[in-house]
Amino acid sequence: MRKPSDLALEGFALLIVVSAVLITYRFTYSDFNDPMASPAVPAAKSASNGTGSAAERVTYRFLYSDEPGAVADRLTLARFIGGHLCRDITWQSMSVGHWRSWAPGIFHREIGWIAKDQPGWQISRWLCANESTEYDKDYLFWSIQALRFLDPDNTASKIDMIERSGKTAKIFLIQGRSNYDYVDDALYWNPAAAEYVPADKPLVGKCAKTDSLVDLTRQLSHMWHDLCQNGDNADDQERERITATAENRMSYILSLKDPSYSGVQTEPGY
Repeated sequence: MRKPSDLALEGFALLIVVSAVLITYRFTYSDFNDPMASPAVPAAKSASNGTGSAAERVTYRFLYSDEPGAVADRLTLARFIGGHLCRDITWQSMSVGHWRSWAPGIFHREIGWIAKDQPGWQISRWLCANESTEYDKDYLFWSIQALRFLDPDNTASKIDMIERSGKTAKIFLIQGRSNYDYVDDALYWNPAAAEYVPADKPLVGKCAKTDSLVDLTRQLSHMWHDLCQNGDNADDQERERITATAENRMSYILSLKDPSYSGVQTEPGY
């Protein structure tokens, strides 16, 4: 029969092993239910604002569901340094909307990442809205960051070009149909949009499903076309072609990255 002292030593050893496993889990897996789960790691010598050498540059991107590091049935955000995936630094969420609610806390812990230095900050400050509402400038900023991380090759470039153009525009929140005014350089966005409301009277009643983030992509594409591509001189057909392409692209990307996304339908009349 083993002595009580031997049992005590074995119990103590087991406790040490369990503690070690828990600590390892805590710092190698980031559960999006806890936005502080991923340890803060210095962002090399640069943030995601394009500064620093290519080998040191830190960027963030939502992964496609079949990419290494992606978690099944989750929207997965990953950190890259010099274009290389940091496999132990990922964050999972149920949807883009879920991610947006946690994002400020996550990036607050990212050393070297400063919101005011990110493309999209300037655009979000163009919002003319009551700061006491849910859909304020910060809400718009994190929505724009979601678009950047979803599509760094196209939408993110347009956002950067808008801010570098030296021009400005106005952004208004509305409850009706989102649209863009080329004459007044004004973007009208419905952040709670769930369906397209036809602008043409013959189509009234033929609403179609939409998504507020895809809708924002469409309107920002209008803004880019206006401020960066001399869109004032383009006809309606060209404007629609450019923005419909951007809308379809974002809808497709969301279908491959966000497990909760169910797609949108073509806007009535187009």
